[in-house]
Amino acid sequence: NRFHFNSPYRHHITPIQTKTHRNSICRGAPVAACVRAARQTRSEGDIGDVDRHGGGQIVTRLKWGMIGGGAGSQIGPAHRLGAALDGQFDLVAGALDHRPEAGRAFGQKLGLAADRAYGDWRDMLAGERAREDRVDLVTVATPNATHYEIARAFLEAGFHVLCEKPMTMTVKEGEALVGVAERTGRICAVNYGYSGYALVRHMRAMVARGDLGAIR
Repeated sequence: NRFHFNSPYRHHITPIQTKTHRNSICRGAPVAACVRAARQTRSEGDIGDVDRHGGGQIVTRLKWGMIGGGAGSQIGPAHRLGAALDGQFDLVAGALDHRPEAGRAFGQKLGLAADRAYGDWRDMLAGERAREDRVDLVTVATPNATHYEIARAFLEAGFHVLCEKPMTMTVKEGEALVGVAERTGRICAVNYGYSGYALVRHMRAMVARGDLGAIR
């Protein structure tokens, strides 16, 4: 179902529980759920770009936008590095700071086109929904109390959303957000995992090699 999936960055795995799927947990494939959704809707021609690599392998790259995570933030680099590790995301739009000019400047420093380095999330929503090459998904990495409003607005506009934890501040808001995702058919993901961090990946490799002996 659409609420138990790997988040858009392959190393973060998240269950979002609903009343009808209370005990379901996402495991398995290291490929992002939004990539799977992109491939599923490829025939509709409304999502992503396709790159063909050597050996006939086809990799779907998603056009990605970010809200929050600006210069000096703790969480912004973690998202951008995790997406870069996947190699399946192109950061093409962002509203990265609550200060419009700072956000625009930092976005362009990251390589965003001037017209897609937005001053705030409302400008980004209006700008992207009007584009033929609109982003496929957005990451919401803003202060906790703003998650619900932003995530809901983008879901209702037809975008997939990866929301930083906590998804919302109240159970009522969380249930409402799940309802919006169900109604619109969009993915709303929350990343609770830390396995995208380099130290955790190194630790996993040590266990796999047997460096620590038998793990009970």
